[in-house]
Order: sequence, then C-alpha cells, then structure tokens
Amino acid sequence: MDHIHPETYPPNVEDFASEDASSLDAWVLLRIRKFFKKARMPMRSSQQLRQSLRKPGTIFFLHLLGSDTLGHGHGSSSREYRGNVPKVDRIVKEVERLVRDYFQDDKTAFVFTSDH
Repeated sequence: MDHIHPETYPPNVEDFASEDASSLDAWVLLRIRKFFKKARMPMRSSQQLRQSLRKPGTIFFLHLLGSDTLGHGHGSSSREYRGNVPKVDRIVKEVERLVRDYFQDDKTAFVFTSDH
C-alpha cells in the first residue's frame, strides 16, 4: 500500500505517570517535518510520494498523545496538563505552516479533535 505512510512510536514511551509527555508530541512534529522534507527531495524515490500527496482526498492523521496521556494520568485540570497546552498549540501552528508551505493552495481543511 504505497499510499499509506505510517509512523508509530514504540508503546513503551507512553508513560501515563509522566509529568511531561510533550516528548510524544515533539516526536510527531519531528516525523511530519521529515516527511515533508522527503517529499521535497528531487530524488526519483520521492516522486511517488509527491504524486500521492497531490491526489484529492489526501488525509494526514496526527495523534498528539501528550495531552491525552497527561489528561488520563493527571486529569484535565492538572498543572501537568495545563502546562502542555501551549506546547501543543505551538506544534499545531507548526504543522499548519508545514502543510501550507508544502501545498501552497489554501485548500486544506484542518480538523482537530480531543477527548480532554
């Protein structure tokens, strides 16, 4: 399935007792940066990736697990959770910039969901 590009972190990094689970979200941001960098490379091996990204209905699913982990582990009113919110905001802003810079067509819809 050359149109699916999964990236998953190892399950052992999901620490529900952690006070700073933002490393999980930083991991996601690093991977999406690398993904778009690869898509921009002029190499022939990146051509198929570029073509698949330009197809109608392309979907990116990014799970920023840090907030979820902190919400479950400490509660959504906790200091740990509230401290992670600005970090997630910065990551979301960066992902939006990466997508807009890559596609440059202003046709992208962003859908955000959360359970905390």
